[in-house]
Amino acid sequence: MNYMPDADRPSTEIDSAFPPAEVRAALRKALASPELVASPQLCAFLTYVVEARLAGNEHLLKGQNIGRVVLGRPESFDAQRDPIVRVEANRLRRTLTAYYKGSGADETMHLVVGRGSYVPRFEPAPPPPAVDAPEPPAAAPQDRPAPAKAHPLPVRAGRLALIIGVALASIAVAVYGAITLFAPQPVARTPVVNATHVFGPGVGPGADQPYLPSVEVMAFTTHTAGSAAERARELVATLTVSLARFPELRVLARGSERADFRLDGEVTLGETTNTVAMRLSVAGTAEVIWSASVELKPNELGSDSGIERVVAIATTAIAPQFGAIAQYLAGGKDVGEADEGGIGDYGCMISAQLQHHRLDDGSWQKLDACLRDTIARYPNFATAAASRALLLVEDYRLDPVESSAQVALRDAETEARRALQLEPTNVRALTAAAVVALGKDDLDVARTIGLRAVTANPLDPLSRSQYVLTLIASGYYDQALAQSAIARQIDPAHISFYDSLDYLAHFGKGTEPNPLRSAVVADVPTLPYGAIARVLAYNSGDENEARDQARAVLYEIMPAFADDMPSALHRQFTASPFTERLEAALRQAEVGS
Repeated sequence: MNYMPDADRPSTEIDSAFPPAEVRAALRKALASPELVASPQLCAFLTYVVEARLAGNEHLLKGQNIGRVVLGRPESFDAQRDPIVRVEANRLRRTLTAYYKGSGADETMHLVVGRGSYVPRFEPAPPPPAVDAPEPPAAAPQDRPAPAKAHPLPVRAGRLALIIGVALASIAVAVYGAITLFAPQPVARTPVVNATHVFGPGVGPGADQPYLPSVEVMAFTTHTAGSAAERARELVATLTVSLARFPELRVLARGSERADFRLDGEVTLGETTNTVAMRLSVAGTAEVIWSASVELKPNELGSDSGIERVVAIATTAIAPQFGAIAQYLAGGKDVGEADEGGIGDYGCMISAQLQHHRLDDGSWQKLDACLRDTIARYPNFATAAASRALLLVEDYRLDPVESSAQVALRDAETEARRALQLEPTNVRALTAAAVVALGKDDLDVARTIGLRAVTANPLDPLSRSQYVLTLIASGYYDQALAQSAIARQIDPAHISFYDSLDYLAHFGKGTEPNPLRSAVVADVPTLPYGAIARVLAYNSGDENEARDQARAVLYEIMPAFADDMPSALHRQFTASPFTERLEAALRQAEVGS
């Protein structure tokens, strides 16, 4: 159900002292505020509930509908088992409170989403606190003036807020248009089972998806009651939602079934420092495969930023393709309870997303056969199709024969379309579509869908690094550096990725204050952009021996750079002024000569 009322159609009469036009003006101002503008998901949540209330469709404001329509959950979504709607609603309430205490302090009407309901209220702003003053002498009854009639202050939309509000609407239309353009219209199919579903009692992976490793977030131990215990519970809920955004993992509700991995921890309060300790262990053996201890200032534990920092550290270290779970399983460890396909389906998808294969040793072909088999057995599992699209893009970049490389790109587009058709909000499907658009030289679509992927899962390093790469290829160097700076804060586990991307962005800008600092220390030799950055950095620093070694690594990753460097470079970055400058610098570094 994709309900969103038309803002221009007459609204149903609502029980409110404020007319719909005034409510919408207040909504536009809130969406353009510093408190909300940085969170598209909260903006979409607030817009949906306000417009539904104005249209008289309060019956639609249930967790089930909001999860599917606003948060992109599949038809199988169960709001009773997956807490994402409640978590996002609490975030929205806190953000609105901050807005009306901050940039919206002068607003005469407040949008309120009270606890226990998703139906918003439109209320007059509470009066300011009374100031004690001497009481004037009582006037005689006949001299007492009639009370003045109160007139609410007019709501002034503000030109800047209006412009930003229109821009937000335009961006939303553009994102929808780009994805609609890229993806085919849905066709009849069996229901899609989302890999990120939080399974409830008695529910297993099901026939529409392969066996995926599962993780259960346990209650964190606290030694005090009150606010600290409440924040610990919120931390567990937010971690659950954050991990569930990775489509290669299953996040289980406690007690629903036996999980493969468990994440637990404790919150310890100190006089000057609070500590959150976390551990990821194998459920069957209790072997700890990852741990971290995060120190927070006393006021941080009670803030959203403190919770978000802890969640980012845990999620980026555990869930991605380079995370603790993938590395543990890549070491040949078996978590058991796999179906006939075993954990091999998961391994195929993760390996395809890493993109570090060769065409001449059979590794690429073996992986492609594995993914074809997975797709044949689970035709409605979007992540398998998206992973094969990424693998086919790798073929496009590696194949020295132009005609067969173009066939690989067309096949990649077919798989990316299929993945988006199956699950339009799957982060892996969005990333695959963005990578294919970049390969087709469609930078506008690549940026638009790349941004959608980052919004779907801000903690996914694959989508974030791909988006930064697209910004660099587009010549948006300052935006690329800004995105990289954000990534360094929320994804410290993969900071070396962004070191290399930073170097390339500075190269594009012509600002290289310390060319050896970033790319040389970046431990990403298997990624083409990392190898290119190393070659340039060493060459700029006259480190010829190290440059030659880096060049050999680049040839090993992408042999086409040795035989036809301009073509190989175009397949990696697409044609642009940035690529022309990059080609000249690589020639100077004796690449392809």
